[in-house]
Amino acid sequence: MIIKLTARVIKYNWSVSFNIGPLLSNVYSVLHKFSGLLHPPVFLIAECINCLAVMAENQAEEVWRQLAQTGFLPQLIGSPQNLQISPSHYCNILNVWERAHGCYAVTLAMMRLLHSSLSSSDTISEYMLATIVYIMQAVFLTSQNWRYNSQKDREEFCHLILKLCLKVLETTANKASDSIHTMLHDFTVDLLLTSSGHVLIINVLGMGVSTVNKLMASSHNWCQTSVPIESLKISFKITDLLLQCKKTESVTPLEEALATRTVGHSFFSASTPQHIVTRLASYIYHHDDNTVPISAIQLLTRLASVAPMSMFSCLGQEALALRDNFVTRLSARTETNNLRIAILNLISVSMGTQPGLLELFLSLSLRRKNDSTSQKKEMIRPDSCLYPVLNMIDPKHQVQA
Repeated sequence: MIIKLTARVIKYNWSVSFNIGPLLSNVYSVLHKFSGLLHPPVFLIAECINCLAVMAENQAEEVWRQLAQTGFLPQLIGSPQNLQISPSHYCNILNVWERAHGCYAVTLAMMRLLHSSLSSSDTISEYMLATIVYIMQAVFLTSQNWRYNSQKDREEFCHLILKLCLKVLETTANKASDSIHTMLHDFTVDLLLTSSGHVLIINVLGMGVSTVNKLMASSHNWCQTSVPIESLKISFKITDLLLQCKKTESVTPLEEALATRTVGHSFFSASTPQHIVTRLASYIYHHDDNTVPISAIQLLTRLASVAPMSMFSCLGQEALALRDNFVTRLSARTETNNLRIAILNLISVSMGTQPGLLELFLSLSLRRKNDSTSQKKEMIRPDSCLYPVLNMIDPKHQVQA
């Protein structure tokens, strides 16, 4: 309780930390003394790590330097090309206690500490690197198969691990001059693209618009987005970054999953199996938060340009309904321009890579020019996506400055 109160105090008034220095130093002593016990006090250790996460917002390098001296953190062994981890007190707590009881207080605290440190400092120490590598290898790849005490715990765990992955990708990008940043970035991208790490991301992306709408409807605070929806937004960002960072011409397991995967039982709910492309397209029916449909359409646009598949055949019976909704949202005067731009970009990319999808969006028909000739010309149907576009560029509909 004292440690929790201390964390609250320094979170809202960091200047107090200079007056309670001995108390903050005791946090490291507690970790050193209790984390190696045969029966460690898990929740006490978790509160200590949460306190360090608050401290890391202002002095991340000092926190990791002192934490490394407690024996709590894993360490790197081997070459940078073959990253391996030596066991530590934290590894023992996760494998022996947390996974056995389905309660991951210490691991959740460690992910908060890492996210806080990456947000406040550009420096990645050797111990921070080892902890991130361990979290990625031992936690991210297998966490969807672990036991959880409640659905809420599962959702929070999923949210924090995805949030950490996104932060790692964003922090280490475009820093080629730093060997640690480059090594961590390449390791993370390779792990998520080529291993089973994409499974969690696909499961979150495949929750579908029905689940999203139910979560929004059941939210007690309409101003506050639920954890699964935030996880969905993060998954969109991670997938887009991974496809941008891809270096090989061959199809990666992530791309293969996006092209072929049928999702039914997602990370958050169980529903009728559908192709992942259909699930992504279904987010166009979500109206409460435009970030969701915009992100989904942007991901479909990237898939249309890189994935070796016919998206039209993946949509199946949902194709016509999807086009009609595109037309509706393009025509609506209340829609944001960002959504319209995303839809038009998808149509533009489809011209070169998705002929079936382009034909669906344009909805053209052949008609004779007149009764005396056999020549035909293409006519735009009323359900074509071109109609609202022509209306937008029609001078009669332009607002005079």
